[in-house]
Amino acid sequence: MRELIDRGHVYIAQPPLYKLARGKQSRYLKDEAAFAEYLTQSALEEAAIFTNAEAPPLAGEALAALVSSYQAVDADIERLARVYPRDVLWSMTAVPSLAP
Repeated sequence: MRELIDRGHVYIAQPPLYKLARGKQSRYLKDEAAFAEYLTQSALEEAAIFTNAEAPPLAGEALAALVSSYQAVDADIERLARVYPRDVLWSMTAVPSLAP
């Protein structure tokens, strides 16, 4: 075994967790975070949110930023829910900020 290591013939590899295929293309994703990011990007490709008839739709980078912010808050609440009630934490997101 020492000879294999000295000659550089030992390789350490980490298999991907997910393989996604779309048509003839396939893609390998390393972990849950990469899988969630891929699903989010796929969902947002042609998505838009219309708040009212007069306002322009929220799409593209602005929509991606909104979804990213929501996912960050969701992750924080899931982490804090081990200590505090989840419904109280979600209710706190509707309270205006106290900082000036």
